[in-house]
Amino acid sequence: MKTAPIATATLDTNVLPAGELVTRAERVGITVTMTTVSRREVEGTTFEEALSALESTAETGVYGESRFGQSVWGSGADAQCLERALALLSNGAFPRPANRHTLTEGQRRQLRDAMILCAHVRTGRNILVTEDRRAFVNHGRRESIAAAYGTRVMTRLEFERYVTELERANQA
Repeated sequence: MKTAPIATATLDTNVLPAGELVTRAERVGITVTMTTVSRREVEGTTFEEALSALESTAETGVYGESRFGQSVWGSGADAQCLERALALLSNGAFPRPANRHTLTEGQRRQLRDAMILCAHVRTGRNILVTEDRRAFVNHGRRESIAAAYGTRVMTRLEFERYVTELERANQA
């Protein structure tokens, strides 16, 4: 009988490479994935092959951004998650749906950040590991994300420390 994981973590693109960290996390009972958004972002890089064994969480499809066959159909709850995440991550400055036909590169990054967060939330994962402090940590965003979605945002260093704590607890 397989036991439930201690935690479930999603890695943001900016914490890669993470091979040894993933191995350590899985050893203490944390399942680790990345999203199809992040997989697209590493295509053609040295990270792509190293991540081939890591499970992917499919993003909710967003017209003009997602790829057919690598995303899932969204529900009303998914649409609400995306809108709420966009408002939270952009401090309310993200263009409304009717005005999204020409996004800046910065807005595209915010959209992808929101897609990563919502894929993480939709699949019931509980730790998002990211180095993107501006989007996910600063100005109370970490606390707002915890309150809105019940997920913990950790930097890579914080996640490494968490894994180390679990390793020590397992040795005791």
